Amino acid sequence: MSKVYSSIYNGIGNQLFAYATGLYVSKMTGSELYADLTKLNLINFLSFLKLKKDTPRKYELPMLGFDNPVRHFHPLEFTRKLKTSKGNYVADFRKNKRWTGNVPQGQDIYTVGWCDFSQVKEILPEMRSRFDARFEITSNMAESLKIIQGTNSVAIHVRRTDYLHQKIGRRFDGICTDYYYQSAIRHIRETIDNPYFIIFSDDMEYVKNNLQIENSHFVAGNPGYADLYLMSACRHFIVANSTFSFWAAILNSRPDKVVCVPEYWYNNPLETEDFIPPEWVKIPVHSTVSD
Repeated sequence: MSKVYSSIYNGIGNQLFAYATGLYVSKMTGSELYADLTKLNLINFLSFLKLKKDTPRKYELPMLGFDNPVRHFHPLEFTRKLKTSKGNYVADFRKNKRWTGNVPQGQDIYTVGWCDFSQVKEILPEMRSRFDARFEITSNMAESLKIIQGTNSVAIHVRRTDYLHQKIGRRFDGICTDYYYQSAIRHIRETIDNPYFIIFSDDMEYVKNNLQIENSHFVAGNPGYADLYLMSACRHFIVANSTFSFWAAILNSRPDKVVCVPEYWYNNPLETEDFIPPEWVKIPVHSTVSD
């Protein structure tokens, strides 16, 4: 059987996109899926040497039920494999997001980047069925989960720390403004009964000092994979321009969920993303004259 090696790197949200892409390609070709961690390990190594400024990351998908065989290639071998040659096929979705399926029979496939979400969404039911907590639920997590399940819970994701970094911030910072969150909270209060806000953030002090949300519970002190799992258990969502909260919302299968998303995903220039479902509510990020 041929194999699909899905290059998985960056944070857990991006890892989920890469995994979903690999899973989709493996289903379309009848191949066995492997998680390729070469680039993840290489980025971490170069960051350790101060040769890159990326945040070191861990491979966290097995903690959420996405557990496939893992491969580690030598960096030079990995680079060679990303150049189409006899015996393997490279699907570089950083250049072309559409999967064409034109793969010679029997060749192994190396995927890099994310496939067009209009194609990947076909395997969402399988992603949701695999999604599960494969980690110990601590007493702190259990307390949060009890509140989430016992209220009309609305997850709010506020991401700040790495978005304030110059390299990342010029594309992502300035989108999820205080105005965005206040407008999204107002929309939620006008749309659903008795909302109870469950707040997830890497900068809780900022949230407490600037948003001051009534009827709320703060989730803190957990690993990222645990926060994503808890966030996904909420009934409704106010997401950041972050693949982390995107996946928490999309893996939730409730048909009546309300999801608020910023009208733009990127800054400089302002751009949207094509993976946002049309039924999600786009909220302005800045005040207008009519306000």
